[in-house]
Amino acid sequence: MLIRTVKKTDENNLRQIWKDTFGDSDSFISWFFEKRFLPEYCVCAEENGKIVSCLHGYPMILNVGGKAVSAVTVSGVSTVPEYRHKGYMAEVFKFLMKKLHDQGMPLVFYTPVNANVYHFLDHLPVTRVLHAEHCTVVHCDKEYFAENISITENIDELWECYETFSQN
Repeated sequence: MLIRTVKKTDENNLRQIWKDTFGDSDSFISWFFEKRFLPEYCVCAEENGKIVSCLHGYPMILNVGGKAVSAVTVSGVSTVPEYRHKGYMAEVFKFLMKKLHDQGMPLVFYTPVNANVYHFLDHLPVTRVLHAEHCTVVHCDKEYFAENISITENIDELWECYETFSQN
């Protein structure tokens, strides 16, 4: 398995994976690849020279409590059916998260089509984080990117992170 940043020359393969996975119209896929495809923010898994898993990132600035925060939104998270449940997506996510962390990106987000797919990565929807005993947290100090922590035992640290991103 080879995990790598995609190249512009991978575009046709990535378009086909998107179409096969999501069934979107050709016009939407064309729009996405013309307006949102930035190879340097996309990662794929390759097996025997074939792209079998990929995800797409797109940088943006979010207004969080009146403060501009750099972020990357992730979309098009997909794995070719015969390669699913073999760990490709986990490796693709790890590669992208490390790359973005190394670049100093403080926030990465996505809206999953099916949230259950991401539980194996310990990802929880934001709406469920408040009800979960453990969750994955991105630390504001950037000394480390993410770890599973207990919400009740680390409430002061979580509050500090919240205040950092929500100050005017």
